[in-house]
Amino acid sequence: MAPIPEKITYRIDEASKLTGLSRSFIYERMSRGELKSLKVGKTRLLLRSDLMEFLSPSPPRP
Repeated sequence: MAPIPEKITYRIDEASKLTGLSRSFIYERMSRGELKSLKVGKTRLLLRSDLMEFLSPSPPRP
């Protein structure tokens, strides 16, 4: 059986389930510009790469 390919984009509810972050937390970070998103029609999507970048630890500040 072939492996299931990873999705390129996630809806907000999918990202919430995958990460354990609440929908309101995700929306708040999007409104602050901390988490990039795109809108396709009426659907708000998160690119997998943007979600992974948001979740990666940031380097220490000097």
